Amino acid sequence: MRTLLVEDDARLAELVGEALRRHGWLVDVVGSCADAYAALRSADYRVMVLDLGLPDGDGISLVRGLRMVGDPLPILILTARGRVAERIAGLNAGADDYVVKPCAAAELHARMRALTRRAAGAASPTLRLGPLEYDQSSRMASVNGAALRLTLRPSMVLETLLLARGRFVPRATIENALSNFEGGPESGAIEVYVNRLRKALEAAAPDVRIENQRGFGYRIVHAATGADS
Repeated sequence: MRTLLVEDDARLAELVGEALRRHGWLVDVVGSCADAYAALRSADYRVMVLDLGLPDGDGISLVRGLRMVGDPLPILILTARGRVAERIAGLNAGADDYVVKPCAAAELHARMRALTRRAAGAASPTLRLGPLEYDQSSRMASVNGAALRLTLRPSMVLETLLLARGRFVPRATIENALSNFEGGPESGAIEVYVNRLRKALEAAAPDVRIENQRGFGYRIVHAATGADS
């Protein structure tokens, strides 16, 4: 999943970004409020991790600005400011979570996953469709309890389709989910990843299928109902 990390300390941004990438996140890093706004205009993110002490303003103002225009993006503040009053101010401004540095990478990953689950309306980290199960925390898929072997990008395509709950997902949305500032899938790669996923499902769960419709994109359905179930 794609996240925006707003951190002006280059070394810390590198460490946090690399830790998140090891947990499977696609991370774009910016170092100011202005760059954060520019990034948000150019791409869709599942969550933002935000430092408060930025060179062109306080991160709290960025949170307030996004909430004033009705942007529902999950925001996790990651800062060295740990006083109770500061935490309250961050949450009251509209942040969804507040974490004081230093923070273990595994905890940060878990908190970000919890935010994206809530935003998607999924209380559990496990997404289900007929006999198919997908654990968002481990990125492991299974059919009737047997592991479904997928490489990273087909697995991310599966997650994106399952989160759509039977709705068509535009190709551009899938491309965005697999992209970051360092580059995204090459032209035609989305079809390759979808086909790999489709073949894996055909072999293990023939009643779960991926449909595509020109102009609408892709969706995943369970043949028993023709929709997500």
